[in-house]
Amino acid sequence: MTIRDPYDFQAGSLPLLISIPHAGTRLTPAVEAGLTEEARPLPDTDWHIPQLYEFARTMGASVLVGNYSRFVIDLNRPSDDKPLYTTATTGLYPDVLFDGRPSFFAG
Repeated sequence: MTIRDPYDFQAGSLPLLISIPHAGTRLTPAVEAGLTEEARPLPDTDWHIPQLYEFARTMGASVLVGNYSRFVIDLNRPSDDKPLYTTATTGLYPDVLFDGRPSFFAG
């Protein structure tokens, strides 16, 4: 499987990088086929964050936006999958939604 265009990068003129890892909505065919009905609307997506930070890009910040859903891979999780928080966490490959419901069908 090949992941095409996993992110968009817009280079700015300032020494500032805005990282937006969870705005992506693309899915691989296998991930899409396995999503539960609760996960299909991509509820853990950071909707509209690229538009919210558009002002920073126009002022010269560099912007890095992930194109794939965090259900494919959560881009700001450590590769060893250690939890970032003591409360709700979804891991590198999120198998549960933030509210605890499963992201994928069993099996």
